[in-house]
Amino acid sequence: MKIRHVKEKGLLNDYKKNSEEVANRYVIKCATSAIIITFIVWMLTMLNVFLVDRTMISVCFFGSLGVYILGGLICIFGDLSHKKMRYYILFWLVVIITIMTTTMTFHSLLACLLPIVCSAMYCSKKVTIYTYILMTISITISVFVGYYYGLCDANMVLLTTGRL
Repeated sequence: MKIRHVKEKGLLNDYKKNSEEVANRYVIKCATSAIIITFIVWMLTMLNVFLVDRTMISVCFFGSLGVYILGGLICIFGDLSHKKMRYYILFWLVVIITIMTTTMTFHSLLACLLPIVCSAMYCSKKVTIYTYILMTISITISVFVGYYYGLCDANMVLLTTGRL
C-alpha cells in the first residue's frame, strides 16, 4: 500500500513538471507568433503596402526581436519545467509586448491581451495577478512613451492642423 502511494505521488509530481513545461512552451510559441506577425507587418511596410512610419516599425520589429533573442537564449538553456521559469517567461513576453505597444500605440492594441491569456495556461491565481500587475505597468509606459515617441493619432492631428 505504501509503495503504491509513493508511486502515485511520483507520477503526480511528474505530471506537474510536465504541465509546467507544456505551459511554458505555449507562452514561448505565443511570443514567437507575435514576432512573426511583427515581421510580416514590417515587411509589408517596407514594400509600401502599409503607410506606417518606417522608422517606427523598424524600431518595433528590431527592438522586440532583440529582446526575443536574448530571452529565447535563456529559455533554450534554462529548465522549462522549473516552477520559477514561468515568471521569467511571462516577464519576457510582457517586455516584448511593451516594445510593440509603445512604438505602434493603437496599431498593436490587442497585443496587450496576449500575456493575460498566456497566464491562464498556468491555472494559478498568483501568476494571473503577477501578469496583471506587469501589464498595468506596461500599459502605463506604452501610453506615456507612445504619446511622445510612438505612432499616435493625437500627434498626427497636431502635425496636420497648421496652415500651409
